[in-house]
Amino acid sequence: MKPDQPRELHHLPTWQELNQDTAPEIDVMLLEHWRTVPAWRKLQAISALNRSVLFLTYQQMQAKHPDASEEELRYYLIDHLYGSEMAQGVYPTSWSKQGSKQAVALTND
Repeated sequence: MKPDQPRELHHLPTWQELNQDTAPEIDVMLLEHWRTVPAWRKLQAISALNRSVLFLTYQQMQAKHPDASEEELRYYLIDHLYGSEMAQGVYPTSWSKQGSKQAVALTND
């Protein structure tokens, strides 16, 4: 790719790209399984995966900021997942890299 060409922001792999190491007959079994699973069970599985991702991300924040309070860790988690604007909207204070609390001015644009 040439430097002046924009990169594609979000490339999501295809089913085939994700399952290159899966035998075709297993692929068929998996697809059939998920077609027959009730919607509530699919949502339950997705919810469990989401909780796992949140837990692992929170653990990452704890490792990155070992001296942070629970409130600071929640701020860092929201900042990591949703961006600083969202984190500052939820917590009207932010923490610098040194860990000192700083007021954040919120505006109603």
